[in-house]
Amino acid sequence: MERLKYAGLIDAGAVGTGSMIIDAHQHFWDLSRADYSADPDAGVLYRNYFAARSSRDAARQRRECNCVGSAAATEDETHYLLQLAEAHPFVAGVVGWVDFERPMHPNALQRWQPQAAGS
Repeated sequence: MERLKYAGLIDAGAVGTGSMIIDAHQHFWDLSRADYSADPDAGVLYRNYFAARSSRDAARQRRECNCVGSAAATEDETHYLLQLAEAHPFVAGVVGWVDFERPMHPNALQRWQPQAAGS
């Protein structure tokens, strides 16, 4: 909690109250996007995981925010997650993917900078 207070992510008065719950590792995916290596034998993982459902679950579980990570190693996935973050205020952070071996990777980083900053 002290790190969150130091980073300005929580109010200093909330430290020690146990009132903030953060899901620091969550994935969303839509199988129709087809950039996942979805395996029908994967059982419970072979279905859509949408932000809207997570929002309902978050309220029930008293989670205040989530950090989402890419489920596919594509820049389209990063763009998809940034759009979800804009649409769903409970998404506090996105861990995306950029192909750093591609010469044009700085363009991707610059393109996403306004979204990443919350603009």
